[in-house]
Amino acid sequence: MKRFCAAALTGFLLVTGARAAQPDACDPVVGSNNPDAMIAALVPKSQAQIEACAARGIRYASPAAAGAPAKAAPPEANGYAALSLPILFATGSAEISPDTRPIVDGLGKALASAALEPYRFRIEGHTDTTGSSAHNRDLSRRRAMAVTNYLVVQLKIDPARLETAGFGFDRPAVATPPGTAEPRNRRVQIVNIGRP
Repeated sequence: MKRFCAAALTGFLLVTGARAAQPDACDPVVGSNNPDAMIAALVPKSQAQIEACAARGIRYASPAAAGAPAKAAPPEANGYAALSLPILFATGSAEISPDTRPIVDGLGKALASAALEPYRFRIEGHTDTTGSSAHNRDLSRRRAMAVTNYLVVQLKIDPARLETAGFGFDRPAVATPPGTAEPRNRRVQIVNIGRP
């Protein structure tokens, strides 16, 4: 009986553990280098999925609210699928931290997957509030380019599938006063911008 209970408990833990490890399609933030979680976040959502996520309090920005180009979003986008990645940079630097390169490697695997291969993506750079607006806009563009170049050169992602944008400190992940060095704001966001 003890053996049966131990086996049943082990089976329960394996099943519930596997369920917990499944990527959450409603969660637009991925904090690891798990390509499956990145794919789940970047695959365009159906209207039913968007409504299910909204019921959980998670809302996807409309393309216009996300600062998308003036052209209409492709119908399959239903509000862009996006995720923020903790690709970290030192203050004033556009060099990807060696500690976060595995995250970019995971992103490369996700973008090369059959699920995401048909889509194009915007790589967005963001900064903290230290320095001038012009400096930070340029720095954020260089950060986005650093990630894009890594994806293209190291991971062989087709450059025609990627575009870059730099938003400086205009879209912080964490609101801070001016002049605040906040590592969580020095990040890169990936946005699915639809099929070519």
